[in-house]
Amino acid sequence: MKSRQLEAFRAVILTGSVTLAAKMIFISQPAVSRLIHDLEDQLGFQLFIRLPNKLLPTQEAEAFYLEVERSFIGMTQIKNAAKAIKNKQQGSLKMIATPLVVDSFMTQLISQFSAQYPKVSIELEVAPNVQASQLMRGNQFDFAILPKPAINEEGLCSQVFSEHAAVCVMPKGHPLCAKKTIDIQDLNAQKYLCLSMGSPFRTAVDGVFLQYAVEPNRVLETRHQHTIYQLVAQGMGVALLDPLILKKGDDRVCVKSITPEIIWEYALVHVESRPLSLVAQSFAELLIAHFSQKN
Repeated sequence: MKSRQLEAFRAVILTGSVTLAAKMIFISQPAVSRLIHDLEDQLGFQLFIRLPNKLLPTQEAEAFYLEVERSFIGMTQIKNAAKAIKNKQQGSLKMIATPLVVDSFMTQLISQFSAQYPKVSIELEVAPNVQASQLMRGNQFDFAILPKPAINEEGLCSQVFSEHAAVCVMPKGHPLCAKKTIDIQDLNAQKYLCLSMGSPFRTAVDGVFLQYAVEPNRVLETRHQHTIYQLVAQGMGVALLDPLILKKGDDRVCVKSITPEIIWEYALVHVESRPLSLVAQSFAELLIAHFSQKN
């Protein structure tokens, strides 16, 4: 029993004639008659009483039609579901981001994405960089938004979408605020606030300190740049931070570029063996467009 036979049978039932059925399913009248005849042979019972210019369904045909219609309704639902998935009208998006990403641009992008695709369910996990990479390997998330590692981790793909240069943040009125640009050696012996050991950002900065023989006076270590920023604003010391953490119009701090530059990249990371879904691709496009507008 072929789907085309059932389609012809259904069309004849709905229109009452071979001519109209042929127009409905875009084939010739002889083709419709042949499909109906072949279907009757397979079923072993007559489907229509043939009258001049008309076909009357038998009682068996009417009973059979109920089952055929159910299958067509189911197929229509399947087609509609496929169309909805293609158009991102349904589905889910599971992602991970670091606290800094969430504190800066992530909530804005999620809000925009949800407005554009309101029927897509969204799950956001917030985790430090190392933990986020581990969670990604569990194949339960579509992607993570993380600082790009210096070397790609095995099994993970990275798509860089933004590049930043670290900045020096100081309390308003600090002596170094008078300088146009902060030399890394200016931080020697300065009261310095930094991320905890193990942070990729801390590792990158410490590498530059070691290269230029700089030894700041570390007065605080913590896991979150937001905490460091707030303490700098209250006068506790200076810090090298990701520019994403900056608060626009905050007159409690002054921000200066540093030399040499410490370049920091962000990437959308996913498991290599699990390509991005259509929904995830749409979010990635929104993400890339967001930072393209800023450049």
